[in-house]
Amino acid sequence: MDGLQITRRILWYGLGGLWLLDGALQLQPHMFSADLVTAVMQPNAWHQPAWMTQSIDWILNLLLTHQLSLFNGFVALLQIGIGALVLSGFDKKSGRIALWTSLVWGSLVWYFGEGLGTVFTGQATYLTGAPGSVLLYMIIAVFLLATGRLRKTDERILDLNSWRRSVGALWILGALLQCFPVFWTPDALSTQFYGAAVMTSRSFLTRPIYAMAHLSLHHTLWWNLAFVLAMFSLALGLFRRWGAWFYALVTMWLLFMFWIGENGGMLLSGVATDLNTAPVWALMMFPLYLEARRSEDRNPT
Repeated sequence: MDGLQITRRILWYGLGGLWLLDGALQLQPHMFSADLVTAVMQPNAWHQPAWMTQSIDWILNLLLTHQLSLFNGFVALLQIGIGALVLSGFDKKSGRIALWTSLVWGSLVWYFGEGLGTVFTGQATYLTGAPGSVLLYMIIAVFLLATGRLRKTDERILDLNSWRRSVGALWILGALLQCFPVFWTPDALSTQFYGAAVMTSRSFLTRPIYAMAHLSLHHTLWWNLAFVLAMFSLALGLFRRWGAWFYALVTMWLLFMFWIGENGGMLLSGVATDLNTAPVWALMMFPLYLEARRSEDRNPT
């Protein structure tokens, strides 16, 4: 099978699996209680522009007073359905309908459930999950729907050059968000890490997060500069097409994000609605890693 076909299949089945998992997480007991609103959705309305806070609060009040459990059951079934149709409908009409449905539903989730990734708060950072998992899902879906066809087999293929540029541009966005004034203040980074740690009970898994929260209280400027440069370096590595070795560094950065910044997607909190962004970034970077490996195999040094 052609490498371009393989990379597209990876994104397709990966996206379907993520939607399926999100639907399963929605079936957690806490999701059928007010915790869905107070612990999951409401925090994303904080520090937002007034127009966004008002619209999100209106939806949240509606949910609290009208069949919250029924709504959550609908959300779970919808997301499981999207995932199942994507997984079973590779390049079929059913799969493409599921991708279009995911764009519509994802837009609603990104606004009302994720507060547009908190980008308008001035405190959004990729370290803890901005710009939101569902936005990354939608970007993947758009590329899958827009891909061209391979002449020999008529199978759709992924435009890896456009994909690389788009992922690189997203990492530049992350670096620019990290440059916001708030992250250069003494306790801003520490607050982000501490906020991730307290979502689950203290354990050996959270000790490194608390340690990072403490460390980032000191020399905040240098820590934040390191995070900014790390994300700019990810973009540079993609644009310059660095070799497979580069993706070892990417893996370390994503592991840092997932464990320290995102507390393992809050999976032990009982209110996780997805894996957070680090695993999605890994899925998005994986086709580019495969391309780098193929390039090295074709042009050994």
